Amino acid sequence: MNLSAGHGATSGNLFLDHAIPDRVQIQQFHDTKVDLRKGQKLAVGSYTYFPINALVSLSFILKNGYIAEIRQIGRDGVVGLPNFIEQNASLATATVLSAGSAYRIKADVMRDIFEGSSQFRMTTLQYMQAVMHEASQNVICTRFHSIAQQYCRSLLAAADRIGSETVHLTHEQLAVAIGCRREAVSLAARQLQLAGIIHYNYGKIIILDRKAIEARACECYHSVHKAFSIFFPPDDAGVIHNHHKSPAET
Repeated sequence: MNLSAGHGATSGNLFLDHAIPDRVQIQQFHDTKVDLRKGQKLAVGSYTYFPINALVSLSFILKNGYIAEIRQIGRDGVVGLPNFIEQNASLATATVLSAGSAYRIKADVMRDIFEGSSQFRMTTLQYMQAVMHEASQNVICTRFHSIAQQYCRSLLAAADRIGSETVHLTHEQLAVAIGCRREAVSLAARQLQLAGIIHYNYGKIIILDRKAIEARACECYHSVHKAFSIFFPPDDAGVIHNHHKSPAET
């Protein structure tokens, strides 16, 4: 696949748009689009996935049965990054949290693309730098910020990564992401709903007032937000999201 640089690519995945900024070349990826269902385990040893509007969790299952989530990936990234270098290199489990679509590319094809395109390699390095920043920030967040702040951060990040203010996640899934008890997440959500900032029922959370929830999120959200800014075009109003208006602003 010839990956000449250009402008105007609109794949739906921000990583691909930056790595392959040519509309003709990016069009070839549309033939690989697949639908991902909630709860599906992705075959990251054989394929690399570029989510469009799906949300995927990378996690480890501990010996005691607990799930430790590493990070979530949506339209801002790639699932199966180790495939760029070596097949079957990932030890994490990739599970679809929120259903949607993605591009699915065979691992050997991704290695050819990675080796053959300097633009793609540069984008990968930029992405890895942003991911490492996020990992470092998450360590700080879990040590110094409240569950309520972390809830706001996690909810905003999920909304950014699927490109919607309606997030299909349960309180249990958000508790795993934060690393706390579900009851603590439910309490944080209840307080935000009473304040008119979100509305939720089982498995569905709607952000009603984005400015208010951003104000309640810890500094970690804005720090990670800035780290991923490289993947948005210069005229984009957001960094890893579009600024949606709340019903009160429309």
